[in-house]
Amino acid sequence: MPLVVPLIVVLAISGVVLLLLRWTFAQPWAAPLKIRPEPGPVRLTAERMRVTSRWTSALPPVLVLGAGLLLFDSFLHTGELVVVDAVIDFFAILLIYDFVYYLAHRFLFHGELMFRQHAVHHGAKYPQVQHSLHVHPLETATGILLLLFSTWLVGPVHVDTFAATFLVYSIMNLAIHCGLDFGRFPLRFLGHMARVHDTHHRGMNRGNYASITPIFDLLFGTAE
Repeated sequence: MPLVVPLIVVLAISGVVLLLLRWTFAQPWAAPLKIRPEPGPVRLTAERMRVTSRWTSALPPVLVLGAGLLLFDSFLHTGELVVVDAVIDFFAILLIYDFVYYLAHRFLFHGELMFRQHAVHHGAKYPQVQHSLHVHPLETATGILLLLFSTWLVGPVHVDTFAATFLVYSIMNLAIHCGLDFGRFPLRFLGHMARVHDTHHRGMNRGNYASITPIFDLLFGTAE
């Protein structure tokens, strides 16, 4: 299946980034970069963390491969990769995803429908990169399905374009939870997103709902 190799590459890169961010956070020289000098409370037992982390790690590739097997021709293709089209599709998918995820995060995860499930993730008051995996399986599935839906709206897109968007989706999820504000180009934007997401984690009634850009929080008045 043409989706398998790009998916393995994305997962491998994401794993390396996770380990690198966790290692960086533990280094003494990284103290000035930490958004919070102390790790802060985590309202999750070690066993619950392990269970949610396993599900969160396993669900994305399973759902992506499942969608690829069942619906490949409706949202992906393996034809010629046209660079201009690929760039347009890449940004279109991420923009649509950021918008629909903003809506889901604000009105589903912080609304009555999925409040209890999302509270699992908010058990980490001051997030670090490993807490990006401490997510209820239903919330994980919702995020992946929104990414697939965004791809379907734009598609069919080249499989490599989807792999690139999936990589950015994965890296941004790690970056906003890393607990580090690098403050300088080229990582300044990632540091800003980590800082605003740290603010979001301080309570279930905070703003900063988007995960890729601050555009929709700024547009709808929920930026803090």
